Amino acid sequence: MILKLLIADDEQYIRVSLTEDIQWGDFGIQLIGCASTGKEALDLVRLLKPDVLLSDILMPDLTGLDLIKTLREEGIQIPVIFLSGWSNFEYAREALKFGASNYLLKPCPDEEIIEALLLIKNDRVSQEHSKSTRAAEYEIQSNKHVIKLACEILHQELGNDSTLTTIATKVNMNPSAFSRLFHQEMGCSFKKYVTSVKINKAKKLLLESNLKVQHIAEYLGYVSTSHFVQVFSKSTGMTPGAFRENQRM
Repeated sequence: MILKLLIADDEQYIRVSLTEDIQWGDFGIQLIGCASTGKEALDLVRLLKPDVLLSDILMPDLTGLDLIKTLREEGIQIPVIFLSGWSNFEYAREALKFGASNYLLKPCPDEEIIEALLLIKNDRVSQEHSKSTRAAEYEIQSNKHVIKLACEILHQELGNDSTLTTIATKVNMNPSAFSRLFHQEMGCSFKKYVTSVKINKAKKLLLESNLKVQHIAEYLGYVSTSHFVQVFSKSTGMTPGAFRENQRM
């Protein structure tokens, strides 16, 4: 991840030093701009949308404190590190009040500036990782919910039009995407699952009712009794009639 940095300082030698003396790319940081006034810094933040602002406190036309206050009022919550030659406690307190990430005193070693920026970079990476994890967890739960709903619909309408396309439509999914998701979540194809559900229901009806095989086939939505017998026999190794007799003996 690259951290986009904007620098704001009215002292030219400091801008030059920060621009030329530090190899930002070595730390995964990209310097995208420098401002010499607070107003210019505000305009550049709005335009360039940096990930972090390294700013002086006392600058012409708009102080660093006024700058961060304006940013917060506009809903711009980028981290701000203040780099100041003033150790005034009130400045530091005000900076922290508006959510400044750090307050460094000049002259400040490059290593200290880099360390402060890397803390922000690492925190950003952690936040993005957590966000990705939450998004993945949400997708997993959403997928499980869709498949659970699909199975409930299937059981309720077992003898009706329970084709893949029909069920996919009822859970608001494209049939192809639904087919892939179903196989991913259930470990078998939709067709195989439907057959399994129908055979289990057929077994229950054969054992707990006196319905004829023909009527069970119709109830389960088979187009013909012979097709039902063929599917049942392939699944259980015996015909529906033989299964009923064998289980009732």
